[in-house]
Amino acid sequence: VITGSAAADLIFGGAGSGKCTFLHWAGLACARDYLGQRPHDDLQRELVRALHNTTLPRLAFRLARIVGVSKPLFPVFVPLGQFDQFCENPRNPDQPDKKEDGPLLRNPDAMLSFICWRFNRRRSDHKLTPDYLKRKLEGGCLFLFDGVDEVVFERREMMRHAVQDFLKEDYQSPRTRVLLTSRPPGYTRESWSDDFMKCDVMPMTSTQRNTLIKNIFRAIYPDKDKAENSARALVDSLDRKSDERVREMAQTPLLATIFAKLQHNQYGLPEQRARVYKDAVDLILDEVYRKDAIERAAPPTEASDSGRRLTWLSRIAFELHRAGVGDAG
Repeated sequence: VITGSAAADLIFGGAGSGKCTFLHWAGLACARDYLGQRPHDDLQRELVRALHNTTLPRLAFRLARIVGVSKPLFPVFVPLGQFDQFCENPRNPDQPDKKEDGPLLRNPDAMLSFICWRFNRRRSDHKLTPDYLKRKLEGGCLFLFDGVDEVVFERREMMRHAVQDFLKEDYQSPRTRVLLTSRPPGYTRESWSDDFMKCDVMPMTSTQRNTLIKNIFRAIYPDKDKAENSARALVDSLDRKSDERVREMAQTPLLATIFAKLQHNQYGLPEQRARVYKDAVDLILDEVYRKDAIERAAPPTEASDSGRRLTWLSRIAFELHRAGVGDAG
C-alpha cells in the first residue's frame, strides 16, 4: 500500500475486507518500531522502511536507526465515526466522563481534543494533553484515519475539511504519513485531495483464505492436530460442499472468520447462502458489544440482549428497504 511516493494513501474496500485490521497491523508495526522492538515479520519490517521513504539496504537502514539519523514515526489511530459523534456530544479530554457544551466544530483543535479524550478514557494512569500530543506530532507520525463511511452522510464534507486542515497545521511534520480507510459510499475522487493515492483492497485468493482459516484455528486450539483438522474440514466444506455464492462470500476476511467461528461453535457450514446469513447473524448477535458501541447505541442492559438487537436490526432493515435507501445513505 505504502509506495514511498505519496504522503497519504486511501485504502478503499467493501465491508469486512480487512481495512480496519490493516490499520491496526500497520499501527502495531509502527509502535514496535517506535519502542525499539523488532517487527513481527518481514512484511512489518518492509512497511516500516516504506514509511521512512527510504531505499537504503536493510543493514544501512538499521544502522541509520541506531545512530539516530532516521527516527521512528509515532502512530495515532483516529476512528472518524467516533470523532464525528464526539463533536456532536463533546467530552472533556481531562475528565473523560464529563460532558461539555456542544456541538463542536470539526476542526484541528477538536481533533486534538478527541485523540486525547479517547486515550485518557482508556488510560487513567497517564493523561495525554493537546500540548504534549503536538510535541509528539512535530517529530513525525503515522495517522490512521478509519472509516470515512462511518461518518453521518450529511457531515462527511465537514469531516474531509477537518482531516485535511488538521494535516496542514504547523505542528505537523513533513515526515508524517497518512492511511485513510473507506467503504465505497464514503469516498469520491472529486471530494478528496490528489495527495491521497487510492488503493483498492482485492478479494482474497483461495490460498490466502486457507492461510487465514488455518491461523484462526491455531489461535483457537492449543492442540496442533485439532487445529489442522478443523481448518481442513472447513476448507473442504467450502471447496466441495458449498455453492459458488458461499465460496465468494469467503473471499473477505470477515466472512471467512465468521465461517470459522460457526464451525468452532458446532453450527457447521451451511451449503446455502440464506442459511449462512441466518447463522452468521445469530452468531454476531450473541457477541459482546464493545464499550464504544454500547455508549453510542443504548444502555448495556439493552444492548446485551440479542433478541432486542434482532428486533432493532429487523426494523432498520425494513425501513431502509421500504425507503429504497442504499449504502450511500
